[in-house]
Amino acid sequence: MVFLQFTPEIVGQQLLSLPEFEYVAIALASSERGVQIVGQTLNEVSELMLQMPYLKGFERMLHFFRILDVIGRSETNIQLASQEFMKTRFETVSKRITAIHEYLMNHYRDEVDLKKLAALVNMAEGSLCRYFKSNMGMTVFEYLNQIKIDFACKLLMDHDLSILDVCFDSGFNNLSHFNKQFRKTAGVPPSEYRKRFKGLHSFE
Repeated sequence: MVFLQFTPEIVGQQLLSLPEFEYVAIALASSERGVQIVGQTLNEVSELMLQMPYLKGFERMLHFFRILDVIGRSETNIQLASQEFMKTRFETVSKRITAIHEYLMNHYRDEVDLKKLAALVNMAEGSLCRYFKSNMGMTVFEYLNQIKIDFACKLLMDHDLSILDVCFDSGFNNLSHFNKQFRKTAGVPPSEYRKRFKGLHSFE
């Protein structure tokens, strides 16, 4: 799994006004309503996304623009919200979800304190759990597990690390649980994942 997180300010209005950035601007505008990418566009975006973690500097930024350009040119994208979608509500939700995401990213190796997390977004623990699941389609701890597995996938690209090293470095306490959760999320055990995706190692 690869995540791209950015703010609209990453692309200035002067760039968006250029004809070369026409489809980048379209992609950013449509993203306000949520976009489901399907078909050939999904294949193209997936290929570019999988390369992102292994690129640095200007090449990574160029890849980012390529992804937006592909999305903006596509005629198969599905908008997830209507034109009546309330942007102010979306921004409020986004801020809370972002705060929770950042907390989990910074504490995925620790025992997550649900009480502290709830206080971070000014909610009761029960309300936080219901709120998060209604917006993300999964519980806080299921999301945390996905973060750990995502990090494990990146670590598995380093063949100098043993599976046990990857287990502990990605926040799991024992190998058996790690193997079970990895297979549940990725569909294959860590060792098989490493074999299948070793070709991506060349992008480092």
